[in-house]
Amino acid sequence: MWAGGWRGYTAHLLALPERQVGACALCNRTASPASELLAFGMLDRAAGWEPLPWAERFLEQKRRFRAAGQARLAQRLSRPTEPAPAGAFEGVFEHGGYGRIRIEAGRLRFRDVDLPLAWRGGLNASADGGNADFPEICWDLTAEAADGQVVAWHFNPDAPAYPCRFARVV
Repeated sequence: MWAGGWRGYTAHLLALPERQVGACALCNRTASPASELLAFGMLDRAAGWEPLPWAERFLEQKRRFRAAGQARLAQRLSRPTEPAPAGAFEGVFEHGGYGRIRIEAGRLRFRDVDLPLAWRGGLNASADGGNADFPEICWDLTAEAADGQVVAWHFNPDAPAYPCRFARVV
């Protein structure tokens, strides 16, 4: 099995060499499992099997993932918070690869994401799924301060275990 994407397309390739069958599905790039559903359905038919209910299986998997995500979000939101600190925490911060984040009025703005910040004590904050468009996003941030002002924020939108440094620009 192989899956990948190229210039706006998603591809899913399956092969069963012992049965001398294969299937390949190409779709517009999307977050849906459409290419997988098509490829698995074609492979079932090519192998002479009764097609399995792949769409129902993927929907059930999505329901389980969503429920687990909602449970994680509820757990994160139940953590104790503190009052938001003064404006020294606000500003525009930049990372060479990820671009800019803006912290203002108790919110984190990063690309198309706009989330409320919850202060978790000391120099720690979190942005936890407070936006209807992005309920699954949960980010932890740590501020780096010097002379009473934040000079950088440490967080990684893709790999929380490896925070990146966003240095103050404004």
